[in-house]
Amino acid sequence: MTVIIPESVTCTICDCISEQPILNSTNTFFGELDLDARPPEMMRSTMDTWVQKCPQCGYCYPDIARGKAEHKSVISSPEYAGQSQSGEYPGLANAFLCLALIHISDNEPVHAGKQYQRAAWVCDDNELSDRAVACRIKAVRWFEIAIERGESLTPGPQIEERELENLMMADLCRRVGWFDKVLHYCEEGINRTGNEEYLSYYSYEKELIQATDTRSHSIIPEQKQ
Repeated sequence: MTVIIPESVTCTICDCISEQPILNSTNTFFGELDLDARPPEMMRSTMDTWVQKCPQCGYCYPDIARGKAEHKSVISSPEYAGQSQSGEYPGLANAFLCLALIHISDNEPVHAGKQYQRAAWVCDDNELSDRAVACRIKAVRWFEIAIERGESLTPGPQIEERELENLMMADLCRRVGWFDKVLHYCEEGINRTGNEEYLSYYSYEKELIQATDTRSHSIIPEQKQ
């Protein structure tokens, strides 16, 4: 059961008090992860609680009451203001894209990549395929910067991190249509794993690129969309 409660929150930047949705509890009983690590329901429908946006100054952060005062210079920038008010993306996608700019300013490529990926999910849900591709391209860019630094993209035990990381990168590239890069990530994963479950996932990715399929799919082939 998902429980979302409204809560009055004071913005770190402008002291505006606004009501924000707070995720009190949820579960993931209804399905499997997507190949790009998007969670199943009910967690999938809680994205509007993953980022808050101040209605007065436009500050976007997971918890605007616990943000950083130095972010004021970021939200004052033309790039941030333009993204915040963009009519090309749904409001929730804009919030994630603005949060990505915050993380970039903080030199946090993993978190920036995650926000671009989440914005892509919002665009998927709104059938904005071109916008979703644009967001995924940026997600791949920032995730690859993080990988070059030796940073982990996913939480959990180290071995599981590397497995999920490779699969997620492969699927991000597939959704963009970069099939050569998909094959690179799949072969890299296959060469360093003995995990039969992940071998099946990589095999599934290779089947999808052979079919030039760029759609969303669950990790379980029978549940593909």
